[in-house]
Amino acid sequence: MKLFIGLAILLSAPILSGAGSRPVVKLQADVWCPFNCEETDKNPGYMVEIAKTAFDSIGMDVEYKTISWNKAMDNGRKGIVHGIIGSAVSDAPDFVFPSVPVGRTMNCFYTLPDSTWKFTDVESLKKVRIGAIEGYTYGEPFEAYVQSVLKEKEKEKEKEKATMKMAAKKSRNDLDMNSPVQTVPGDGSLALNMKKVKAKRIEAFVEEESVIKNHLHSVNMPENTFRNAGCLTPDAIYVAFGPKEPKAKEYAKLIGDTVTAMRKDGRLKKLLEKYGISDWEK
Repeated sequence: MKLFIGLAILLSAPILSGAGSRPVVKLQADVWCPFNCEETDKNPGYMVEIAKTAFDSIGMDVEYKTISWNKAMDNGRKGIVHGIIGSAVSDAPDFVFPSVPVGRTMNCFYTLPDSTWKFTDVESLKKVRIGAIEGYTYGEPFEAYVQSVLKEKEKEKEKEKATMKMAAKKSRNDLDMNSPVQTVPGDGSLALNMKKVKAKRIEAFVEEESVIKNHLHSVNMPENTFRNAGCLTPDAIYVAFGPKEPKAKEYAKLIGDTVTAMRKDGRLKKLLEKYGISDWEK
């Protein structure tokens, strides 16, 4: 059955012009290492490598490009590209997803190793200053807490205006050293939040679990450099295919079958170790 499906995909796939060319599947996403890294990197991300393994098995190539997340989803919906990498079902519910996740995303709070603070609920968040990335969403209850902090700051600004004081212009919540939530721009944000914790300008920062593990691995820092103080609810992520793609279901099945096969024969474990992470299902 698997051989039949593979041949059907291959025979019906678009063929590039030129002798010796192979059919190409176009995938896009924004950079989110280790799931998908820069397209020119030697290690382009484990999800990219899984996709390449899957399509190579049926004689197809993967053309992977990095672009803004919103643009990648838009291109997938319009059929400009075949699919996107690193999507949760909630990100693009109209896309076609494999039945098997290709990863898991889980945002966690990190502190210095000697800290005793632990995330449990919104009340626990009020006890520390937390670093985050400007423009990112992390899931509940952290998002609700951020919104409550923003509302309080807006009230303070109104009071400042009432007393003829100039309120400083701030981004989403990149406020001051005493603000309970402090955001930094995306470029170099993880390294900056790590420095802020080490300098005790904040007590914790929030980051995706695999992202920080991969970062520490890539700079040869031990995993216990920071302490995991608790996590938000995890979410499965996938390589998903656009609603206009005629072969979306077949492609999604191929990805799912590949993940299952790689997990069974040990290739998945070996691949993930290269990125400093482990199997999300283990």
